[in-house]
Amino acid sequence: DSLSVTEREQLIAARKGQGKYRKELIKLYGKCIVTGIPYEFMLRASHIKPWRVSNNKERLDPFNGFLLSSNVDILFDKGFLSFENSGELILCDELKNEFTLRLLGIDLRKKVMIPLGTFQYLDWHRKNVFGRCKGK
Repeated sequence: DSLSVTEREQLIAARKGQGKYRKELIKLYGKCIVTGIPYEFMLRASHIKPWRVSNNKERLDPFNGFLLSSNVDILFDKGFLSFENSGELILCDELKNEFTLRLLGIDLRKKVMIPLGTFQYLDWHRKNVFGRCKGK
C-alpha cells in the first residue's frame, strides 16, 4: 500500500516539525528534567498531551513537552509518573519503592522548574494519563 503524494508531503512536514520540536525542548531544558542525564542521544522529546490527541498547534508547542530519558519517558507515557505545577514529582504506588527509584535515577526530593505555559498540558496529563499505570 503506497502513500499518495499528499500523504507523503504531510508525513515529511510532520517529521520536520518533530525535529524542530525536539530542538526547542533541548534549548528549553538541556537535559532530562528528572534524572539530569545530559546526553541528547538518550533523551526523548516527550509530549505531555500525546500527539494523537493534540491539535496541530499543541503538537509543536514546546510547552507541551519535556525532555526525558527513555526510561522516564515510558513511565510518563504509561501514567506511572507526572508532575504537580509546583515541580514536585508524583508517582503511582507501584513506583514508590526506594530501590526501584534509585535504579531509575529518580530523586523524589528534586523539584523541576515547570514553565507557566506547561500547566494546561500537565493538568490534562494528570486527569487523563497519570494513575492508569499500564505496564504489567
